[in-house]
Parts: sequence; C-alpha cells; structure tokens
Amino acid sequence: MRGPRPMVDGRDSNRRNTEEFTQTGDWDTARRTRWKNYHEQTLDSGLLDD
Repeated sequence: MRGPRPMVDGRDSNRRNTEEFTQTGDWDTARRTRWKNYHEQTLDSGLLDD
C-alpha cells in the first residue's frame, strides 16, 4: 500500500508548489521537485514497501 499522493493534501501541496515556483519561476520544475522530495521522504521513512 502506497502512502498518500502529494497532490491530495490540497493546501499544503499548493503552498509548497508555490514556494518552489517563486524560486524557479517554472511550474513544471516546481511540480517535479515536489514529487522528487515527496518520494525521497517517503522512501527514507520506509513507508513504501516495494
């Protein structure tokens, strides 16, 4: 069973995306960075048992 998707948490995701966006000026980069960070955190915490 996988953890929650990063976009599901609504406001929190949007806030982090906005922070990334203001740094990069690029929504695609912001979204990719969010996914990468999310997956790294999830793997580090051992929530994914793939």
